[in-house]
Amino acid sequence: GRKPVMLMGFAAFSVSLLLFAGAVHVARVGLLPLGVAFTLMIVTRTIYGMFGSGTFPAAQAYVADRTNAQERAAGMGVLGAAFGVGTIVGPAVGGALVVFGLLAPFYFTAVLAIFAAALVLWVLPERTKPVLREKRHKISITDSRVYPFVVFGVALSAVQAVMTQTVSFLFMDKLGLSPETSAQFVGVAMMASAMAALFAQLVLIQRFQLTARFLMRMGIGLAVAGNALFVIAPTYGTMVFAMIMLGGAFGMARPGFSAAASLSVRPEEQGAVAGLLGSTAASGHVISPLLVMLFYQRLGPDSLYMFNTVVMAALFSFIFIHPALREVREGSPEESREQADDAESVIPPS
Repeated sequence: GRKPVMLMGFAAFSVSLLLFAGAVHVARVGLLPLGVAFTLMIVTRTIYGMFGSGTFPAAQAYVADRTNAQERAAGMGVLGAAFGVGTIVGPAVGGALVVFGLLAPFYFTAVLAIFAAALVLWVLPERTKPVLREKRHKISITDSRVYPFVVFGVALSAVQAVMTQTVSFLFMDKLGLSPETSAQFVGVAMMASAMAALFAQLVLIQRFQLTARFLMRMGIGLAVAGNALFVIAPTYGTMVFAMIMLGGAFGMARPGFSAAASLSVRPEEQGAVAGLLGSTAASGHVISPLLVMLFYQRLGPDSLYMFNTVVMAALFSFIFIHPALREVREGSPEESREQADDAESVIPPS
């Protein structure tokens, strides 16, 4: 079932964050050497990685269970928008809580995760029965229906991670800013980027019922342009505009490829494909630090965004070349009505 995985994920997140804050605290008061504390910080984060990383794939599968082919992209867009709201509200709340202590945001977020788990447990309906272990459906990463989407997800996540991890340094180096000033300038740019993603997911996708195929093509096209603009951007305003373009790009591309992958498999395989797609985000963040060390210090800050531009341009071509990405199933009104009738026959009202 979807709910047990979400509950396990929120619990793991809360425990991981509390232990992480504890490791930081004992290091700050001098009870442990910095090297030991840092090791503990890494170990505590792996708790969430091992037991909590299924939360988003479970939520994605939950949405897929309850949307037909025509509604899938819009449903994924709303799910992505929820995370977008978090990227806007989270830093503001964290900044306000720092007045109560450096670790206050950690403790607050851990409690918030428990509250979210309670909402999932008592409020969120799970109308479909959990799949028995002997009947569970696995999908291989080499499955011809899904591996193109895995390639898409890894490339998109790596490019997004590179931007997230280096944009503060890029602003400092290209504009000659101090770390304190750069933090303020980048905060505004990140908020503008998140708002662009929200606009794409809550307005464009919902209002115009954009298809998964269109979202992938438009999103990656914008990602090519946004990264290229970063390379040549001479001013702060131009760099903010590049961030806005990238926000819109990720806001469209991610729900687009998630919906397309979901539509490529059978209903009983939604959990499996959501898990594979979830792994692509982690893969991108594993790859990106290696790229950052190789390119940024040795070849200069612009080299990373040249690399991002090339990767996104290659992915844009891949969308039109590979049949699974070029011919994404969108579903017809007749098919949607049939799915709705089938759902009503097997899913009791909550």
